[in-house]
Amino acid sequence: MKKAHYIITIHNKQDLIRNVLDGIVNSTKDSDYKVNIVCVLDGCTDNSESIIDEFNSSLNSKYTLYKIYQDDVHELLSLNSAFRFIETLDNSPEDLIFMLQDDVVLKEPDLNELIETLYDQNKELGYISFRCGLLTSLDPSGVLCEHSFIESTDGHWKQLGGDFFVEMMNREFGFIEIVIKSPTCIKKRVLDHVGYFDEALAPFGHDDLDLCIRLNKLGYKNAVFGASFLSKLDWGGTREDKNQNKDYHKNYNGIVYRNKLYLTNKHRDYYEAK
Repeated sequence: MKKAHYIITIHNKQDLIRNVLDGIVNSTKDSDYKVNIVCVLDGCTDNSESIIDEFNSSLNSKYTLYKIYQDDVHELLSLNSAFRFIETLDNSPEDLIFMLQDDVVLKEPDLNELIETLYDQNKELGYISFRCGLLTSLDPSGVLCEHSFIESTDGHWKQLGGDFFVEMMNREFGFIEIVIKSPTCIKKRVLDHVGYFDEALAPFGHDDLDLCIRLNKLGYKNAVFGASFLSKLDWGGTREDKNQNKDYHKNYNGIVYRNKLYLTNKHRDYYEAK
């Protein structure tokens, strides 16, 4: 049986997590896939876990829900821990791995089949975002910069009223150099080839970008696909609100710039060849 693994990184989302879980079921209930839901409880101190347990008791046999635990380590390390956990399950190189933040409610029916078709039709397909894509180059000072953004119609920039990006409509598909932002998906065989997120970038920042560059170097092509989801601006921010004294939030811009410098040096051969 074909399998899809849905990873959710969760930090104190007791008011929303049931909707996120329902979104997975509603997008896969007519699928022929076996669905594993991997909940990474990342420093949760609220009632999220008991809500997950209650939800789990209502699932039918097509679904298996797993809980794994992380300290308050942010998304990048939580995703890597979920990848390692999936390796312990019955898995196949052709499995699909979806990655969701805890403020994303999927609304696309037949999602597994839609993504499987994209991989079948595009043998070089690497990493897929349902939200955002962009191009990169080196700025005049020789540091990585991002530009030429596209975002799906369900993304945040439209909600903010921004006009610096090209809007991608529902079910529109297009290749682009870099894709970022949850929800995302990758075939397990592709992940096995490229490797996990670079933990030197922890606690956050440009992990998707690095993965995409590594995929490009291996001959893959990344893409944005406008699968429908719901993610409102006011749903985010719990980690920032509850950890105002954490060094990585005090120094957000410094971490972002540090990671840009790190990736500029790591992938200098990539940019010199462009």
